[in-house]
Amino acid sequence: MGHRRPGHHVGDALAERFTVVEMPASLAKQPAAYARAIRTFRPTLIHAHSSWAGTYGRVIAQLSGTPVVYTPHCYSFLRTDVSRAARLAFTVAEFSLARLTNVFVTAGPAETAETRRLRRRAVVYEATPAMSNSAFQEIASARLVAAGNEPTWDIATSGRVCHQKDPELFARTVEELHQMGWRGRAVWIGGGDPIIESRLRSAGVEVTGWVTRAQVLENLGRARTYVHTAAWEAGIPYSAVEAAAIGLPVVARAIPSLTDRPGVHLFDTHHDGAARIMELLHGTINGTDSKIDSAALSGELWKNRQREALEQAYEHASRNRS
Repeated sequence: MGHRRPGHHVGDALAERFTVVEMPASLAKQPAAYARAIRTFRPTLIHAHSSWAGTYGRVIAQLSGTPVVYTPHCYSFLRTDVSRAARLAFTVAEFSLARLTNVFVTAGPAETAETRRLRRRAVVYEATPAMSNSAFQEIASARLVAAGNEPTWDIATSGRVCHQKDPELFARTVEELHQMGWRGRAVWIGGGDPIIESRLRSAGVEVTGWVTRAQVLENLGRARTYVHTAAWEAGIPYSAVEAAAIGLPVVARAIPSLTDRPGVHLFDTHHDGAARIMELLHGTINGTDSKIDSAALSGELWKNRQREALEQAYEHASRNRS
């Protein structure tokens, strides 16, 4: 179940394999539609995802006697674009709802740690990123682009232009690079808030707007470095791992979900970020090899523990209705 939010829809592949129930766009109408679907389909278990579905979804699931698995995919209290009071309210809500959750499926160690703070004895399975065979073929094609062409951009990032990705930090990092004498090109592959897009362009960043997945990978194949400035993430960002799989070194903001990952060049401020990028572009980072670093990070995709984690979570939730 779900509803199509403008700019969030990622395709219709699921409809080819599953029955898809379209939810009302109105948040006020969603709980009733959700309850009706439970009565109609009588599911063995429910897997709720993200904030609103995780709120009414867990409550209604428990009222119906249906085991519930919950994937936060970024707890709301980690947001930095809302007030402290709002973050406190989100924390209280998640703390309470954790008691209604049979099993958690997290996106990585940092999110697991946050879950344990909410409920010390929570049952948690980590579903690390995984890629399908077709996705690996797409990555391979992008690697050929990278090998066969001179890079167009020194710096690239991809994703929605929104506060979570902190485009302001990206813009300030590019401006700092210009101050250091850099004269290359930077690109943001994606689109979003027009005002923020304008801010990026004023800093000298090219913004592609929304493009297809194939075009995203093609553009990444024409870059030299991938820079990730997000203010918060649930786990290791898929976009960064894909960039590493193509062969790009990854420079990323030192947020909890990335600090324990191999092969990532971390920074805290736009000054530090610019310095790290310049070192990579000029090959002067001591004791490192960007190709080895990229291989270490992209290796996360080859572990393919996602299906195993989900199967174990579903089995546990079905057997234990705590």
